[in-house]
Amino acid sequence: ARLARLREEVERLVSWQEHGGLYSYPLYPDGTGRPPDLSNALFAALALRAAARDGIEVEPEVWAGLIEGAIACQERRDRTRSGGSTPAGFGYRTDWHATGSMTTAGLGILLMGREALGKRMDRRLEKELEESLESGLAWVASRMDWRANPGEKSWQFYWLYGVERLGSTHRREVLGKVPWYPSGAE
Repeated sequence: ARLARLREEVERLVSWQEHGGLYSYPLYPDGTGRPPDLSNALFAALALRAAARDGIEVEPEVWAGLIEGAIACQERRDRTRSGGSTPAGFGYRTDWHATGSMTTAGLGILLMGREALGKRMDRRLEKELEESLESGLAWVASRMDWRANPGEKSWQFYWLYGVERLGSTHRREVLGKVPWYPSGAE
């Protein structure tokens, strides 16, 4: 009964995914709503990941949509002379300025999507994901600071939560030359 209920809830969540791969808030009583955003997409990805760990299948297209939606929220990435990408953070929505909390959200979606798709990921999307991940991690590394959410005057706790999630999901003990767990706990 529990798995049947979980399967129903996953189907409902998948049906809410918007064109472009992201998720938005529910509609207001008057039928209007807000555009999709990276924050809601992160929570959807976390729920889908948990459901998949309980054995509920999530179609590859759903994860591919989440990855593409996250990448669409990233600042433009330029290639450097050495072949790497310049640091590029993620914004709340497409064409919004990058913040630390949304960069960790975008990176979290990329990491969960890569984990979920594994070898089923399309090569073009895999290349795009890896470049996006590299640029996003470089952005975090260049702005690693506990005192404030980089690029934003608020949402500091969302930033701190994001750093923890990023460090643990990516299995990195150091982010931006900062040993994030002991430094954050301090």
